[in-house]
Amino acid sequence: MADTVADAVQQAAENITENANVKVPATPEGMALAYGSLVIMALLPIFFGSKRSVSHQKEQKESTEKPDIMTKKDAMMFPIIASCALFGLYIFFKIFSKEYINLLLTGYFFVLGVLALAHLLAPIIIAKSFEAPIKLVFPQDLIANGLSASNFAMLGLGDIVIPGIFIALLLRFDCSLKRKSSLYFYATFIAYFMGLMATIFVMHVYKHAQPALLYLVPACVATPILLAAVRGELKMLFAYEDHPEEKIAGEKEEKSKPEAKQEKKKTK
Repeated sequence: MADTVADAVQQAAENITENANVKVPATPEGMALAYGSLVIMALLPIFFGSKRSVSHQKEQKESTEKPDIMTKKDAMMFPIIASCALFGLYIFFKIFSKEYINLLLTGYFFVLGVLALAHLLAPIIIAKSFEAPIKLVFPQDLIANGLSASNFAMLGLGDIVIPGIFIALLLRFDCSLKRKSSLYFYATFIAYFMGLMATIFVMHVYKHAQPALLYLVPACVATPILLAAVRGELKMLFAYEDHPEEKIAGEKEEKSKPEAKQEKKKTK
């Protein structure tokens, strides 16, 4: 009798655990609210951030602040350095467990925070755990379950940041053309929105999560290229430089170095 009761209690506990882990299917209204909110949270930072980047560029030109630029040598070294860093992280994660990684990161950011407070008097947030990837989430069952919602829709932060940088550069390119319209910016901004819609559509058709950049990158890259080809501005688009005056100054410095060496040899 006791064994029968124990088995029944154990079976009931397993059923409760299984039911707790099962996600409640979202209603169409809840899914529309979740994905609509994620799309808005992706579009607003890109739009206002792009506008802010143009005003910041003007402020840099008016002030004596020297912007950070990437030289051709830096661009050539970037894939090599990034590959070595990623390979090193892969080996590191294979050898050490998550607990040791969290301990190492906690110590690293603690020391970094102490140095920052000592030298810059700036607040630093100390990381206590390593959670990846960074993402935006919104509950799909918010309407049905309220604050106890557990079925979340997700959009990776990289799906916003990487296309956002590209779209902001296109707005700067529009401003460099000295025109009243921002055709490249708005066209690519709409293409980004359509790429998000395509991601959501394919995800629901095939019932499987989709990498958003698979649709965002072709949409965002092809749109300005096709637009520039139609308008006959393809060469201008590829030749655009964010800070051409800095490059000219750098080239002058590089040219002046050999000349200065030759003058020193002559004086000797």
